Amino acid sequence: FTVGLDEQTMNEPEMEFYPNPTSDFVTVDFGENRTGQLIVSNTLRQEVQSFAVSNSTSEQIPISGKKGLYFIRFIKDDGTEQSFRVIKN
Repeated sequence: FTVGLDEQTMNEPEMEFYPNPTSDFVTVDFGENRTGQLIVSNTLRQEVQSFAVSNSTSEQIPISGKKGLYFIRFIKDDGTEQSFRVIKN
């Protein structure tokens, strides 16, 4: 019986982004060692910042730019990705 969820995805620790809202930096807690790329985009989905992640359990990234809504995507080396919204105040 299949429910349509990838078993590997269910077993991965969830990533956390905090604080949200923020005034300057966001900490990304991966829950385990991860390698990939963090991309910060504006509301027009234009990339405004990009950070390489190499075998790290957490990263602190600056959210530069004006106040407003930003999207943070983490793209793992295998091509899968997770995204979150962050408000800069």
